[in-house]
Amino acid sequence: MPYESKIVAGKEARNEGTSLGVGRLVHVFHDVSRSERIGAADDVTERLGRNIVVSVYYPAETGSQEHARGYDQVFSPCGAQAMEMLQEMGADTDLLASLPSVVFNSAEPCAMVHPCPVIVLAPAFGITGDMYTFLVQELVKQGLVVVAISTVGESMFTVLPDGQFRRQAQALRDIESTDGKRWNDLLETRVADILYVTANLSELARYFPDSFIRYHQVGLVGHSLGGAAVVEALQRESAVRFYAAMLFDPSFHLMEMYNELGIDIPLLLMRQEACTREELQPLFSEQVLEPFIQGYKDLYFGLTGFRSSLKVQGAGHMTFSDIPVLFNEGDVTGVQQVISRAAIAFVREFVQGQHLAYRNEMATTGLIGEVLFEIDALGHDDPGQCWSVQAF
Repeated sequence: MPYESKIVAGKEARNEGTSLGVGRLVHVFHDVSRSERIGAADDVTERLGRNIVVSVYYPAETGSQEHARGYDQVFSPCGAQAMEMLQEMGADTDLLASLPSVVFNSAEPCAMVHPCPVIVLAPAFGITGDMYTFLVQELVKQGLVVVAISTVGESMFTVLPDGQFRRQAQALRDIESTDGKRWNDLLETRVADILYVTANLSELARYFPDSFIRYHQVGLVGHSLGGAAVVEALQRESAVRFYAAMLFDPSFHLMEMYNELGIDIPLLLMRQEACTREELQPLFSEQVLEPFIQGYKDLYFGLTGFRSSLKVQGAGHMTFSDIPVLFNEGDVTGVQQVISRAAIAFVREFVQGQHLAYRNEMATTGLIGEVLFEIDALGHDDPGQCWSVQAF
């Protein structure tokens, strides 16, 4: 269990945007109002109460970096088991061994001038919340706390703080893309997890100094199934106000826009390079393709606040995670840097309140039209569309 962190007397307080280390701890939320429908064990699907495991990434003292080792540190305290399982799945073990860690477990939190807003991250199906380090480290260095959710039993594996290592439930290892009921059940579980975590972020106060986190200032990030869950959560009653949201190639076919008022918070949508019907046809069955295209169109027109809808040249579905790096699927460094850059600028403007930070970044850096392309409701290039939406 991570120690109770305190501000160390005499240490200089940091401003957002300065050079910060990245600390990590694991916390388990326990929702007694629900049953554990998946993940108690491979063949057990029901127990009272639901554990929601999160990794909390936060600005840390850089002096703690002397304790850093390799990439397996993001899976502590089960790094060896995680690496072994990734190897079984075909990961490049030599590459994994060479990847440096940017994360330091149980590092001392920095003394911050301003409290840190929170970004809650909902990952893709099967992906643990710790497999987004390329983005998480950059967000933390901007003075944010990132709470990454790992869904016990659904993720390929989940690490608990007591050292338990939970593998994905057997029933979910061969789920069909057309199994609507099972996907909807998974979606509902994800939505409830997001709403519970965001309503109970103050549980994290035990690990940090007073006023370290601004628990009511929350943004959401969702990838794939996690993106669909974010859209659903934004339409439900919530204990906190969400400042903004980012969706990374979400599962549009699982979405339903039913709120007549739409979604009025600022939203950044980044999609893989394949966006049009013609480009998507080789990737999906007809049963999934039509709901996917319609889901995107409904979302596009259901966003009534600031909207930026982009495709990322050179990105595949998993480029928004660490997966291409872990499995040596080609060099995605440049593309991931652009994704991080856009995400950071968006968060700076709409979560941290830095006026026009995102719009200026997009308008002046040349990213639009080179790697990022604005798209319309059908996924076609549409230069200038995101700036014509209602000003925020």
